[in-house]
Amino acid sequence: MIYENYEQFVEYLNSLETDNNKLNTIFKYVLEKVHYNYDILTLAKIQANENWEFERYIDIENQQQRNEALKNLQKKYGFSSESFSLIDESYGSYQIIEGRKIYTSLDLAVSGVLLHLIEEPKMFNGLLEKGVCKNVAQFVYKVCNDVGIECAYVEGLSSNNIHHAWNKIKIDDEERFFDFTYELFIRDNHDAWGDRLTKGSWLGLTLEQMQQIQPSRYVYFELPGKASGSSLKRK
Repeated sequence: MIYENYEQFVEYLNSLETDNNKLNTIFKYVLEKVHYNYDILTLAKIQANENWEFERYIDIENQQQRNEALKNLQKKYGFSSESFSLIDESYGSYQIIEGRKIYTSLDLAVSGVLLHLIEEPKMFNGLLEKGVCKNVAQFVYKVCNDVGIECAYVEGLSSNNIHHAWNKIKIDDEERFFDFTYELFIRDNHDAWGDRLTKGSWLGLTLEQMQQIQPSRYVYFELPGKASGSSLKRK
């Protein structure tokens, strides 16, 4: 089903009789319509691991040298045209401070684009189209609470102490964790940060079950949500 906007999506969800049907429809939308922004993983890896050779301002100002640096970056990492355009726009831009041109170096351009992409996911009339774990979990959090399903937004650490976000939903008065992002990784056959992904559902797990799959999984922040309707019931 094609939804024209967020309001139409919520209206359709509210027309469904059970919370199970609502949650299954939310999952179907995420799995079919949402794309993970893998460029963000690449940018984060570069930010964490790249040994930058800091350019002199004269090098940044030199168009030929700047273009060569961008060409090498794109050849090495293969960004999407959208992300590469953002880096291109940022790298070599400048501010005038006390009469001096202060240029944005390549490492600062990468960091700035990374933050921008995380905080500005691709949306269509309120519906999430492309983002990362934070965006997916926030979208699910909003939808669930708007249709009467008690859902929390959770941040924590996943494999190798990597920052991650997912959701917690109450089922029969029992808290269950739903990691929609890992379902996207499995769908795309993508190994995320280089770790082997365990096949199988990442939806409806207890904390103990999730930690069995990823022993390092840890919750350190939770934004609770209160729903006006009943909690989700297991089939």
